[in-house]
Amino acid sequence: MKRETVFLQKEMGYPVADTLIRLLAYIVDLIVLWSVRQIAIIPILTMLGVMNQNVIFDAIPIRSIVVAVVFFLYFVLMTYFFGQTLGKMIFGIRVVSSKGYELTFAQVLYRELIGRYITQALLNLPYLMILFNENRMGLHDFIGDTLVVNRKEVEYTVDVETNRKEGLV
Repeated sequence: MKRETVFLQKEMGYPVADTLIRLLAYIVDLIVLWSVRQIAIIPILTMLGVMNQNVIFDAIPIRSIVVAVVFFLYFVLMTYFFGQTLGKMIFGIRVVSSKGYELTFAQVLYRELIGRYITQALLNLPYLMILFNENRMGLHDFIGDTLVVNRKEVEYTVDVETNRKEGLV
């Protein structure tokens, strides 16, 4: 028997996350990632003697590649396994499927890899979309078919075969 957690959202009276809260959560995430870079990545690359080596046509420093991989892994893994990054946890918000069910790995990849890559390639301007639509969705949310909601939303477990609600949390 398959079970899924369902998140009641805006249509049922549970608001999407505030734009300022999302921004503050993202700033916390950037501070976390900067700290990992300073405390772990740079010292390890320095000890290995590859800190300033260039790769890919001798144009891109290896540290830039490692930092980018850690950045995307952080967002992909935290969002997939917990529905939230450390910043989102602190501010009580989480990412959910716009359909109301738990995120699929494909949704997370589309949101965090493709959506964020395109957003960053466009100088982060697509984040401004959050200000101009009812569900406060950025380009990465549209691409991943996701919403960021207040974590205080009601969660309940559904028996998928019978569509029977097990219990409100």
